[in-house]
Amino acid sequence: MIEKLTEVMQRITFLEKDLELQKHILRATPTGEEEKNRDVVVTIADIKEKLEGCRQEIKALDPEEYNRMIRFEDAAAAFKESAKGREFVTVVDLNTHAECSLQTVEGTSIPCLVKAQDSHGEWLVMTVDGDVMTFSSEQVVG
Repeated sequence: MIEKLTEVMQRITFLEKDLELQKHILRATPTGEEEKNRDVVVTIADIKEKLEGCRQEIKALDPEEYNRMIRFEDAAAAFKESAKGREFVTVVDLNTHAECSLQTVEGTSIPCLVKAQDSHGEWLVMTVDGDVMTFSSEQVVG
């Protein structure tokens, strides 16, 4: 079952990358090329349908993993929503750094997937558990 789950997760990763590429193509298509735009929109819809099929496969294979995946998708959406309109001066994530954690003045270390400090000193964090948190500069060490 783990092999099947891994295979489905790899398909999701591939489909998500393809979806981003298609969105880029759609944005880059010059005005007046409605036929090409229609083709790209159809492709995007097809990819989204395949992604939903993969999610349903995961739900059937491992409901706990499915719930975890949904939790992280919701957390990512909440993080993006919280980030709107903010100018970040520091961004650290596990894709670009070996370690990502936030140290509070209370002595707590919060492991995170991403942390970002805005121009007002406030920190926005998505934890490894899928929680989105905000800390003032006074609550954080360093």
